[in-house]
Amino acid sequence: MSVFTQSLSRYIPRKKRPQLTREQALAVRPLVNPLLTWARNEKDEVVLDIPIRQDRYGRVLGRLFGTPKRKELVLDEVGSTVWGLCDGEHNVGFIVGEMCRRYKLNRREAETSVTMYLKMLAERNLVGLKVGGGLGRVKPRREKAQ
Repeated sequence: MSVFTQSLSRYIPRKKRPQLTREQALAVRPLVNPLLTWARNEKDEVVLDIPIRQDRYGRVLGRLFGTPKRKELVLDEVGSTVWGLCDGEHNVGFIVGEMCRRYKLNRREAETSVTMYLKMLAERNLVGLKVGGGLGRVKPRREKAQ
């Protein structure tokens, strides 16, 4: 970055992301993107079938470079285990505990690797992260009295 953009960036208001505490981060419930199709292969690995973007630019680049319409992503054993637990019912703390138990990992190692892995999956829109209890009970709107 140039000096000009660095000095200008402090005057541009940015939306700050809410920071989660460690306890809140471990209470997050990962959920697989329902628009993805996936299956397990003969090695019990998860194979994701990811559609390539089909907007205007995606179609133009697809024709220009001859890209396929779908991409396969094969997760390894550990990734497949985490993927199987991303059902919206298990929280990150449970997944970390399961990794510690199954693969004989230190709690801190498992916590770091699972959270980074889930962050990477979320950035690719393969999983969603449900913070809190979701919507829970929604209060009905009251109509305005006239």
